Amino acid sequence: MSWSMLKETGELLKQKNDEKILCNLVHLFSEITGSEIRINNGYGINLNNKWSQVNFMGKGIQLNIWFDKKYHYANEYYIEQRVIKICYFSVYPQGVGLGTKIIHTFLQEMNKTSFEKIILDSKESAVEFWRKMGFDFIQDSHFMSISLPYIKTNFKLTFNNKK
Repeated sequence: MSWSMLKETGELLKQKNDEKILCNLVHLFSEITGSEIRINNGYGINLNNKWSQVNFMGKGIQLNIWFDKKYHYANEYYIEQRVIKICYFSVYPQGVGLGTKIIHTFLQEMNKTSFEKIILDSKESAVEFWRKMGFDFIQDSHFMSISLPYIKTNFKLTFNNKK
């Protein structure tokens, strides 16, 4: 088997593992919210493209994320890593810990993927929430980011270490 075939097979295995992890998030989010969560309006997940979009929706929650396999352009700042971008996140009711549980679960599961960084573009009113989750501003940018794997010990979560 040639090197390029081995590399392609490895990428396909990573993709299938990442898709399985995202499907598992549907069940985890349903447990947290106590309601049914849909992913991509029932159309499934395909991370085969250079970038892919995944949307989790249910009663009281919406999380829209992009997966970029090569790099992400964040306002004149290139991130040359496999990047997850949180495009939109909302929960209802707010202020009762639901958003914290959802994002901690999301971060814990994303540590199991082949992606290396999570970024987002936060509203000013939500910056403190994202900082509590461990995100910080990317230098010379209005984007916030967090590197994977990430361990947030004060929330008593244990994440898998990547090798």
